[in-house]
Amino acid sequence: MYYKIMLHNNYCYFNYDYKELLKSGRVWGLLLVLMLFVSVGFAQRAYIEKADDPNVNFYEVKKSGEEYFKTHSKTIKGSGWKLFQRWAYNHEKLYYPSGNRKGHNNANVWNEVMKFRRVEKRKRTQGVSMVTPAWEEMGPKKWNDVTGHWAPGIGRFTDIYVYKANPNIIYVGTPAGGLWKTTNGGANWTAMTDHLPVLGVGGVVTDPANPNIVYISTGDSERAVDTYSIGVLKSTDGGVTWNTTGLSWNAEDAKRISKLIMHPTNANILLAGTSEGLYKTVDGGSTWSVVQAGDIRDIEFHPTNPNIVYATTTNFFKSTDGGNTFVQGSVTAASSRAIIEVTPANANYVYYWTGTKMYRSSDSGNTFNLRSAQTPNTTYQLWYNMSLAVSDIDAEEVHIGAIEPFRSFDGGAQFVKSAEWMYPNSVGYVHADVHVLRYVNGVLYVGTDGLVLKSTNQGGDFIDMTEGINNRQFYGIAVSRQNVNKAMGGSQDNGTTVYTNGRWHEWLGADGGNCAISFTDENVIYGTTQNGNSWYKSTAGGTTGYTHVNGPGSGAWVVPYVMDHNDSNTLYAGLYGGVIRKTTDGMNSWTTIGNLGTSTAVNTLEVAPSNSNYLYASVKGRIWRTKNGGTSWEEVTTGLPDLWITDLAIHPSNPEQIAISFSGYGHNNQVFVSTNAGNNWTNISSNLPQIPARSVAYEAGAHNGLYIGLEVGVYYKNDTGGWVSFMNGLPNVIVNDIVVHEGSGKVVVGTFGRGMWRADKYGSSNNPVADFAASNTSITVGQSVNFTDQSSNTPTSWNWTFTGGTPASSTQQNPTIVYNVAGTYSVSLTVTNAHGSDSKTINGYITVTEAGVCNNYCASTSNRSAYEHIAGVTLGSFTNNSGAANYTDFTAQTIEVTAGQSQSLTLTPGFSGSAYNEYFKVWIDYNKDCDFDDPGELVFDAGAASTSAVSGTIAIPAGLDVTTRMRVSMKYNAVPQLVKLLLMVRWKIIPSRFRLRLCLSTVSLKEPM
Repeated sequence: MYYKIMLHNNYCYFNYDYKELLKSGRVWGLLLVLMLFVSVGFAQRAYIEKADDPNVNFYEVKKSGEEYFKTHSKTIKGSGWKLFQRWAYNHEKLYYPSGNRKGHNNANVWNEVMKFRRVEKRKRTQGVSMVTPAWEEMGPKKWNDVTGHWAPGIGRFTDIYVYKANPNIIYVGTPAGGLWKTTNGGANWTAMTDHLPVLGVGGVVTDPANPNIVYISTGDSERAVDTYSIGVLKSTDGGVTWNTTGLSWNAEDAKRISKLIMHPTNANILLAGTSEGLYKTVDGGSTWSVVQAGDIRDIEFHPTNPNIVYATTTNFFKSTDGGNTFVQGSVTAASSRAIIEVTPANANYVYYWTGTKMYRSSDSGNTFNLRSAQTPNTTYQLWYNMSLAVSDIDAEEVHIGAIEPFRSFDGGAQFVKSAEWMYPNSVGYVHADVHVLRYVNGVLYVGTDGLVLKSTNQGGDFIDMTEGINNRQFYGIAVSRQNVNKAMGGSQDNGTTVYTNGRWHEWLGADGGNCAISFTDENVIYGTTQNGNSWYKSTAGGTTGYTHVNGPGSGAWVVPYVMDHNDSNTLYAGLYGGVIRKTTDGMNSWTTIGNLGTSTAVNTLEVAPSNSNYLYASVKGRIWRTKNGGTSWEEVTTGLPDLWITDLAIHPSNPEQIAISFSGYGHNNQVFVSTNAGNNWTNISSNLPQIPARSVAYEAGAHNGLYIGLEVGVYYKNDTGGWVSFMNGLPNVIVNDIVVHEGSGKVVVGTFGRGMWRADKYGSSNNPVADFAASNTSITVGQSVNFTDQSSNTPTSWNWTFTGGTPASSTQQNPTIVYNVAGTYSVSLTVTNAHGSDSKTINGYITVTEAGVCNNYCASTSNRSAYEHIAGVTLGSFTNNSGAANYTDFTAQTIEVTAGQSQSLTLTPGFSGSAYNEYFKVWIDYNKDCDFDDPGELVFDAGAASTSAVSGTIAIPAGLDVTTRMRVSMKYNAVPQLVKLLLMVRWKIIPSRFRLRLCLSTVSLKEPM
């Protein structure tokens, strides 16, 4: 057999044995294959190069790609058609309608998110409590249960770094799921970058002498650009925290770092191969300079002489001065890109692979010899994935990877397949599209579109190391109405998987998409592949394989289709040409119920839960509705921005209430709602970060609770207020789909890079709400304060922070804190239970003064008329007469009284004319806390208004030994209210005596307070 053809999912995987062709004399077959691959390689560079250049308009790139595929196969595995379609799907929504790709970058996205979070933080410090249920990671983190999947995996990987001195320490990079680390050889993995603004990591290196000093190149290292780069980041604590370096991109979009390497003996020297040239730093990343122009795809140091550096674009370059200057070599240029590898097993060897030809230099890159004129594994997508490794023990052992891995034991002259991408098979399984091959200490490591693996026997067998990593890139998800523990999701590269009570079943291969679970029987599920090329059904919940069903046709990369909430056998699908079709028999047959008259595909579709006659569908930035089950359709776009509609949500109980999410950058038009089926629209984006929205979902209830998934995270609002972040424990990741599960009170999200997550609904009654009180908020140095937890919903743990207090923190529910230094201090409390956590901070809550000083009485005011005033105050033997002023401060005078005794009191009103009825009250600040609010501090109440003097007694409590204030207030014909003071008073302790400072205030006749 000379050809091997595997057909699946409308794709053809084509392999051949060129030596058998030569032996047979059928050279024409070999020549045809060679011409096909070579012509494809050169021809496809036009649209790929345009896609790589942010200055080229999106629609020019799209047109170039479509023109290319008019004359080239779309169905051969590795043709590049699938990747082009995926790229267009992910990017058009961002740049529609202009297609301008300049100036839209991750730095701007992150700035918007951080601006929102700073506002929320200020609200918390002002005492506003925000309930934030905690997110629970659902996975998948393992793929062992394969029930129908023909290419199972977890997610795509871009780099593997193994610390040579301790190979149990391994870092792996993913294009949209961040950096993952293991310290026990892959037994356990930890996500290290969930808090970063970009969850793409294309390259990883560490200090050879210290694995805690880590550098990562951010963004997708391949031209698929699932995420763009913001430069190189550095950690000095093993990836726990990160800082920017001098290579930091904040202004331009579409930049990429393909390779990051470190000098073998000087950890301050690094090289970064980027789409903007080859950068070098000699000071640990503080500053970088471009040392070679071009789109640098690979770089390597000579194994024993670091003054020699190799680099590639489509050509080969060599430096003999440590990477300061480079000279282009004479070896044949590649059509797409070239990659290189060196080995300590023979330091002068340099392998150079163009994707079709293998060359080797034995003189450190000065000259090259052709080892293989046609390597196997050639594909049309070398721009997307291409990898090369050479054994560090045997310089003749070479491994290459594109769709699958191949190996050679004669220096790259002949190759045999190491494993296959189809599952199961008799050779060995690695998942399709090999992105990285690394040889470290005699062990071969492999990273593909689905798995991280290793081989300890030269590629003879592969051991999966992926378990524990969750970097699944979901497009769409579904959750059983009956059981929140039954869910499923369709994803990029790794098909459709089903979640049942904590266990994942790998159900379908290819790229997945939207999916559906019967509302009445959770075992009946539906799935599809990209563009709706194939449609599948299971009546066993995805646990025992699948059945091909009669699909409605093809559509967008991710075809929108939905199940009727009132009849699970009825489904609707939006297709190419604006066509909408309906099945009423579980996908056995379909009828067309709508044609929107567009030339492009439907991108969103929803049916109302409360009335199946209402459907809404969108194409790009336009939206239509039907109120009669599809008999007639009306466009209701008027009043909406010209932006790409990413999702629709219909209120559970009102078929005319609809919310729409929009993509695009730099605008405040992410969410619009209508309460009359689209006749009128209202922008409710308000305080949302101005970044693309991906998904939207209503919750049931009268408050119109709405969840929205953005380029970073989830946000929530209802009728009671603006948008709040819903991110407690959720990584900073794209949220492509949201399902509100009313039966369990859960919200489930499908993320693009960190798998599936769920949490209690925002504001759930089960979440704790932080609150607290203090026994005293104004004290003197050395005094203590008893804090009381007043949080609701039964917290199980408490974390207090007391600035200026001793201790400065506590995990007790009701701690006692001593303050030994004068000042004004904040108090924070975070409470947690099984459902989530909440925090409350009050700035300036505790005021501590030096002993003998109380300096923050509130200002006292009065609005006296010219007719009355307080004429005199007599307390015991003390008498003070005053004139006709609004407010008089007599705190310079002292009234000495004895603690534990009663004192007689007489208060006399004064008039400039006729006498009026006046009401008196007197307060004393016994506890010296700068106010008169405390129990017992109202010491005299006249009981009624009078035109003459009033008398009574004041009982001074025993045990007092302090100087403080007495306040007297008079009001015309009404009870005077307490008006606090803001006057600074010095006082000293007088043994066995109680000293008062006197303040008088008169309240207006005409404007009583």
